Amino acid sequence: MKRLILSFLLMLGAVTWCMASTVTKADSAYSANDFKLAAELYQNSINEGGPSSTKYYNLGNAYYRMGQTGRAVINYERALNMDPSNERARDNLNFVNSQLRDKPADSSTFLGNLHRGVVSLFSPNTWSVIAICAFVVMLVLTGIYLMNTDVVLRKVGFFGGIVWLLITVYIIVVAANSSGYLKGKQEAVIIVPVAYLNSSPDADANNTDKVLPLHEGTKVLITDSLSTPGKEVSRWYEVKVNGTSTAWVNAAEVEKI
Repeated sequence: MKRLILSFLLMLGAVTWCMASTVTKADSAYSANDFKLAAELYQNSINEGGPSSTKYYNLGNAYYRMGQTGRAVINYERALNMDPSNERARDNLNFVNSQLRDKPADSSTFLGNLHRGVVSLFSPNTWSVIAICAFVVMLVLTGIYLMNTDVVLRKVGFFGGIVWLLITVYIIVVAANSSGYLKGKQEAVIIVPVAYLNSSPDADANNTDKVLPLHEGTKVLITDSLSTPGKEVSRWYEVKVNGTSTAWVNAAEVEKI
């Protein structure tokens, strides 16, 4: 049994060392301006050791330095999906978005911006701890109401419990948003220099069917998908741009976040 545990620990240490070595090599390649190799190594690290906000952030940087703004946007978005408090990823994403030919429309509201600001205050793990603490406080207030005969303490427990229940529910929602559990949107990013949206999912569409050109880095919302048989079976996504225009784009020209 001891040998089995020792073998497991040695194997775990070897895997950890290999993952750390891959990241170190990727960092060295990035510092040497070999961004293609750095991107490959960062991706290998994600595939082998699992994703993290930092890995996606570094991968986004490598793609941006290679001039692949679409893939840079994708990886910055993935970094923020994993950790909304990653300020470096947010700053770089805002910078890249400011350089895009198709500027994202600002459809945000005051309350929406306020909520996103709250979510980005802490990492998902920190919000989980805060949610647990808030739940414990709510239980304490409930206990004060149920186990005391003093009128003042019962009022404190009752009204404080109601208020804290609302606070706890919101904190749980924030924690869920932070960790990505409530992110059900199917978002994608254009990864080719120019993608033409079509009024129908047809690879042989003529110019009259092309409704809008979208440039690399533009984010779209996928609302439907289908495959069209022909000489070659191709997959198409029905997408919305800036929450308004709806059209079809070849799936090979976008990548899901």
